[in-house]
Amino acid sequence: MHAIEPKVFKNLEEIIQVLNRVDRERLGERPVRFQYFDCPYSNLKGETPGATFKVDAYLGPKSLSSSGSTSLETSKMAVIAEYKKNKSSNNIEENRSQLVSAASYLMNDDPRRMWMYGITIEDDEMSLWYFSRSHSVKSEPFDFTTDIGTFARVFITFLLATPTEMGFDPTVERVTYKDKIQYIYTIKNAKGQARRFLTLNPIHNPRSLCITGRKTRVWRVTELPKRLPKDLDTVEGRGDYALKDVWLNEGSPTEHDNLQEVFRKLEGFEDYPEWPAEPLSQLFRSALQNKQYKNYFMEIEYDGRGFSTKGVPDDATTDPSVLASDVRPMTESEKDKHIVKGSSQSTPAPSFTTDPQSHQSPRGSGGPPRKFEVKRQYRLIYKEVGTALHSSPDFSSTISGLRDALLAVVLLALVNWVHRDISAQNIILVEQEAGHVVGKLSDLEFAKEYSESPEGGHDPKTGSPYFMPFELHNGHLLYPQPSGTAYDPRNPFSAPTRKPSGTTRTQGPPFYRYEYDLESLYWILVWLVLRIKHAPSNRLLFEIFRFGDQPSRLRRQVFVNMEDTQIYDAMDPVIKTGFEDPIHIIHGQLLRSYNPQTIPYEHTASVVYMAIDKLVVATQTSLKNVKIAFADMPQPSGEPSMQAGMKRPRPAPNDDNGPPSGVNVDKPSDEDSDVDEAQVKKIRPEAEELAINRGRNPAHYDHRVNRRVGN
Repeated sequence: MHAIEPKVFKNLEEIIQVLNRVDRERLGERPVRFQYFDCPYSNLKGETPGATFKVDAYLGPKSLSSSGSTSLETSKMAVIAEYKKNKSSNNIEENRSQLVSAASYLMNDDPRRMWMYGITIEDDEMSLWYFSRSHSVKSEPFDFTTDIGTFARVFITFLLATPTEMGFDPTVERVTYKDKIQYIYTIKNAKGQARRFLTLNPIHNPRSLCITGRKTRVWRVTELPKRLPKDLDTVEGRGDYALKDVWLNEGSPTEHDNLQEVFRKLEGFEDYPEWPAEPLSQLFRSALQNKQYKNYFMEIEYDGRGFSTKGVPDDATTDPSVLASDVRPMTESEKDKHIVKGSSQSTPAPSFTTDPQSHQSPRGSGGPPRKFEVKRQYRLIYKEVGTALHSSPDFSSTISGLRDALLAVVLLALVNWVHRDISAQNIILVEQEAGHVVGKLSDLEFAKEYSESPEGGHDPKTGSPYFMPFELHNGHLLYPQPSGTAYDPRNPFSAPTRKPSGTTRTQGPPFYRYEYDLESLYWILVWLVLRIKHAPSNRLLFEIFRFGDQPSRLRRQVFVNMEDTQIYDAMDPVIKTGFEDPIHIIHGQLLRSYNPQTIPYEHTASVVYMAIDKLVVATQTSLKNVKIAFADMPQPSGEPSMQAGMKRPRPAPNDDNGPPSGVNVDKPSDEDSDVDEAQVKKIRPEAEELAINRGRNPAHYDHRVNRRVGN
């Protein structure tokens, strides 16, 4: 192809529009709902920072009107496309990276997105893509200039698809409420009863650096009446709640399921342990006898499951080499330029700009291969609205909230459960009567009963590297347990000996142990202390707390070496006197508990409690009138940062290729007939999650596009 690239692919628009006029009998009974638009020059706007990319074309809802607009809202894109007229390896790599990062942005930006589709063309080869929270699939390419039948079937499938089949969730409606873009969630419980909730503002909505995963969103919401007034601004909501929207593995227990099981076991608990710390013993006796243990966990008012992603095709194979990227950071001015007017999601949480939950536990350490399990929506309503510990500006409240979370963690351990996902995001600070703030633990969907079996003990789940226990993050035990029985020092030859077999055993990842939940609390404490506005603290903070498959060199050094003083040297002098010794004691106790000569859990829990309690006392006495402020938490070095999209150079024409002004997918209807997420510095996590559909005939693949959602 020798013509200018946009002009070459502009012809596709005319060809695809012909499909709209094909005889009704050939299209079937379905109306044409979507339309193809060429848009290589259009600037994009979304609700969250990152829409600095451009796409070559998209499919959006059908409309008869058009305009020369040069701006396009990303909410109007159902299928996105990237084109290159030459099939060089660099063009293929760039095309794929641009498509995947654009899809990542769209999936993060729009709460209605369950999955979506994409198209790439290099010269005469076309490939189809599917993106979801469980997996991504790329078809093998086909020659669309000669295989006209497959080309026609693909686009007819898209043109006739319903919004739900395109990936728009029919239970989430995009609306305007008091000049802001908001969403109405309809949640149906197990009994088939439905309730509707209107979002008011996001509580937790970080960018996920991977398309796959939980993609947790938390909103402050109010419940809507069954009948809505014509003017939504006049609606009177009922109650103030927090709504959590998350994707879980199909068939896995939900947070409500796990919490009820824990409560059931605590209700029948009679084996009151005698803890070395008497105050701790008194707290637990009172909590267990009066059923006050529920006060340490977020109370769930209502919940329900939703749609499921599609399963991985049987003939799909993983191919980590599909993607690669090298892109630049996005500037602040670029962020603001690409925010749609009225967005209620444009301001990120103050402590995290990306989702640390989207990172996986270390690979290559003997764990089981990833299964790409089908994921299903799960939504719940918390009865109380609070502030995540990582977003609280009050130092004293964060420390007392940490103490409350410790009590919740130990209550779990009493009935042989572990949380496995402790972070500064799921400790919620709730203000009660007279301004008293308490900490409550949430996000129990990954909690489970403690197990040392190979099937149940290993922990290949996703989690936050910021607060991940060192051994789990590292993939190896600090003190490997030798096999066989211990030798009797009085007669070491009395026990039978087993000679080496000559074979090599690969040590699997560590079993999740009770102490790991305590260690996560320790890392949160260190993170809080180093976040205080104090230059030496902040410098050390960015070296210890990084996103990555392995702990940073400095994190390893300060944890494994009890003689290392860097954390204490870097502390703000204002808090050093009261905080140095308790933190050192917690650190030492945790390290000792990991030694094969096991220290009883109740000893470690007692030591950690007494140390944190001492910190709480310090914040309420000697530090009561001291103003302590946190430094902003920018992205630490080593974290994949938000990137601006790179596109091939284009002229700046009078844009005749802009989107029709009449297009409206803000409120898609099945009945109506009518990164750059930012590209990340390393797209390797997404590449490892991408399944390429090798050897599959795209003529068969396109039928998947038209399958009923949830199958």
